[in-house]
Amino acid sequence: MIDQGSAKGTLYSSARVKLSGVTLQVFGGSSSVTNKGGKFTIQNVTEGWQSVTASKVGYLSQQQFVYVNAGRSVTLDFTLAPENNTR
Repeated sequence: MIDQGSAKGTLYSSARVKLSGVTLQVFGGSSSVTNKGGKFTIQNVTEGWQSVTASKVGYLSQQQFVYVNAGRSVTLDFTLAPENNTR
């Protein structure tokens, strides 16, 4: 049996507005999408160091590393900057 925990947090824009519809992906594992309040929870995250990427169309993706303990939830917040629109 693999020991697992979870990751939760809130996504903000660089203007400090909570972002909905952001995809959170654990490298090689589970994913989640933020709700209307910018909050997410990723279940079934394998214990140990994990890479989590937040992405949304129109924003620059961001990656963070976090250590997940089995049976516990770790908090991980992201702030995404809008892409530069040079058209």
